[in-house]
Amino acid sequence: GECVEGEVRVCFTGTGGAKCDVTVTGQAGSFEEGYITKGTERVNYVGKLIYAGIVADAKNYECNVKRLMMRTGTLANIYLKESQYLSTKGCNTGMEMELSRLSNTITNSYESSIDLITKIKPVVKGIEQNNVCRIW
Repeated sequence: GECVEGEVRVCFTGTGGAKCDVTVTGQAGSFEEGYITKGTERVNYVGKLIYAGIVADAKNYECNVKRLMMRTGTLANIYLKESQYLSTKGCNTGMEMELSRLSNTITNSYESSIDLITKIKPVVKGIEQNNVCRIW
């Protein structure tokens, strides 16, 4: 249908042209990750963060993603300790290195939402693949 005047028009790559208030651009042929442009502001997203990226202004989005990353770092440390404990009980999770890497990446080099794609997602994929003993 047609947009009512004053409504925000959200377009996905290749669907809207110049009349878009918000443009979502996926990467690698899907919208699992990518970036969202609103005027001159651009934020990056992975997964369900697409919704927050569409509705929030860039400053609030970046602030909240950073907050989520700090929480993720805390959880990575908790899971690292649990993984180390399980190793003493005969279940080597094989995740210590990746969990430590995730925590260190967040603590030492997370700066903005682009890091979700370039730094965080690859580490998380490694953790998901190595989660043998299911610590979560």
